[in-house]
Amino acid sequence: MSKNAKDIPNDAVSRFLAQEYARYNMTPQVIKINNRSVIIPCFYIRNFLTIADAKENFIRGYFSRQYRDIKRYKEEGITPRKILFNGGTFVVPFNNRDSDKTDSEMVGEIMRAAHRDYRRAAVYTRKTNECGIGDERLTELGLDNIEAMSEAYNRYLVENAKEKAAAFAAFLAKGARSAFNGAKILLENSGGTRKVRLETRRFCDLAKKTVVGAALTTLTLGGGMYASQQLQSKQKEKDKTENFIRAENLPENEDMAEFAGTEELWEEEEIVPETKEEAKPVEKAVETPKAKEHKKPVADVSKTGRLPEEIRKKYGLDDEKFQRFMGIIFKHEGGYRNVPWDYPTQMGITSVTLNSFWRNNKELARKLDFPTAKNIKNLNKEQCELIYKRDFYDHYRIGDFKNESIALLLFDIRVNHSSKTAAEIIANGIYQARGRKNVRSTDKILELANGISDKALNEQYFYDHMVKARVDFINKNHKKNGRKSNDYNGLMNRANKFKGKFMATNRQNKNSLRLAMNNVRGR
Repeated sequence: MSKNAKDIPNDAVSRFLAQEYARYNMTPQVIKINNRSVIIPCFYIRNFLTIADAKENFIRGYFSRQYRDIKRYKEEGITPRKILFNGGTFVVPFNNRDSDKTDSEMVGEIMRAAHRDYRRAAVYTRKTNECGIGDERLTELGLDNIEAMSEAYNRYLVENAKEKAAAFAAFLAKGARSAFNGAKILLENSGGTRKVRLETRRFCDLAKKTVVGAALTTLTLGGGMYASQQLQSKQKEKDKTENFIRAENLPENEDMAEFAGTEELWEEEEIVPETKEEAKPVEKAVETPKAKEHKKPVADVSKTGRLPEEIRKKYGLDDEKFQRFMGIIFKHEGGYRNVPWDYPTQMGITSVTLNSFWRNNKELARKLDFPTAKNIKNLNKEQCELIYKRDFYDHYRIGDFKNESIALLLFDIRVNHSSKTAAEIIANGIYQARGRKNVRSTDKILELANGISDKALNEQYFYDHMVKARVDFINKNHKKNGRKSNDYNGLMNRANKFKGKFMATNRQNKNSLRLAMNNVRGR
């Protein structure tokens, strides 16, 4: 633990977050927000290359409710009501915009809600991991992520309840079936008349209906009772959390951390050095016996998350345009994912892609300590960047497209879909926009796109049809007979993010944002 570990609340959430660090033999990183010591979840320290990036993304996730309120104000066309309090800037929650509460009371509610979401993220991460649907994920903040975990966990509870109720109904059905089969034999052996056979058939039909009714009733009652128990349990947990927060009595005179992450308002504690040369003696985290057995040298690339500078320079990983594009790709891709209907994926790199990289670059992969596809969750961010740069960005000459909107769109299509699917989507888009059939050559695609770089309307026509081709493909192949595939919503949401985001080449400027997407850097 850090030198101020005694300041960390000794509760289940803090212990769980500390255990995540112990899993990787790392020291828990602690900061103070509103004079409250909180652990930065291990996810941010492992998945962002610098401490500054880790802090920025953590604080954004911590106050994600504020960003959702800002979006809501914008959608409704209302100017947000802002509060300046002790050097911090806050936005009044949209639902409380007409409240008569004082600024200090409003800020207190904002801070409590943020900390409550922080705790919920850890709780749902633990619950989903325990029931086997989280695949040992690390705690990540953000309302979208918390709601997704909550939905997945509740869906798991419902399915589990259905299975239990169905098993009980099947047990009842089996007993009833044995009973009327026995009655049928007795009746048939009693005389064999037509009347007896008719009565037997009626008896069997009635018994079948009774069994079906009993099964449905059992399923409904069982599911309802189970759901009721879960709701009561959730309410108790919510009350317990709110009581814990209220007990801390938020003082009005303490510094408030600005939700945008102002550096001066942060009190940092023992940040792990990024490289071996910068390392200073720090107090080690409490390690379990299992953690000590698997401890690796600090210089291990997979642990430090750093690639040698000569490698970054050789493959152009610090290229300015590539880094801007990767900021958006990483934002779309997220972290580790392992679902039954798809390949295991780490930050958008599938096990198939990782296998291909090993097959084509054995010495390089071994030198840089790349994990195998079996352990793909250990693939770090810079290793992912190298795969994206070699196998996607350079291979498809993304950096050579004059228009960055088109370049980013094509890059995202190549990354988000298989090579075969991406080629089909792009070929369909070119056919709709330019009337050229079955264009799949990278050089020809580049030639067609760059050939209209001085014609803004033609460029936008090309871009819009490429977006449309992607959406049409998803609707055609992932939505059949009214049923959606497991990935339909995710693919469609990502495709729709590119609608209306075109910017003409003649409007691109080195000193301003060239893309209409997001001003996000990859590192």
